[in-house]
Amino acid sequence: MVAVFGATYKPTVQQLKYADKMANAFGLSTDNVSWRRGGIYQGIMSLMNNKRDVTWGNNVATYGSTSSKTFGHEFGHIIQINKQGWARFQAIGIFEQLFIGNKVYRTPGTNEYGANKYLYQYGKN
Repeated sequence: MVAVFGATYKPTVQQLKYADKMANAFGLSTDNVSWRRGGIYQGIMSLMNNKRDVTWGNNVATYGSTSSKTFGHEFGHIIQINKQGWARFQAIGIFEQLFIGNKVYRTPGTNEYGANKYLYQYGKN
């Protein structure tokens, strides 16, 4: 994981302001997430000028410029993993990215849409 998504770090209280609200609503903790920065994934994405945060299992790779809203969105994926299971979540997410593309954020029923729904329903209240 370190090679692929980078070393772990502790996000600030401000960065986790939405994610912590979401965690509390679902009986989870942001402390149980491996927040990561660096690694091969971010190097490749930066070269492609496509800086996207990603959740893989209990690992969330973020950038130094990642907003608290995006931390909340990525934590929405942690909630989904807890509900769907890791393999199902990853399979659905990969399928949606390949066959729906950027429309996943606007398509009800997709993981991306659902993560945003969790953010606005539980994180921003």
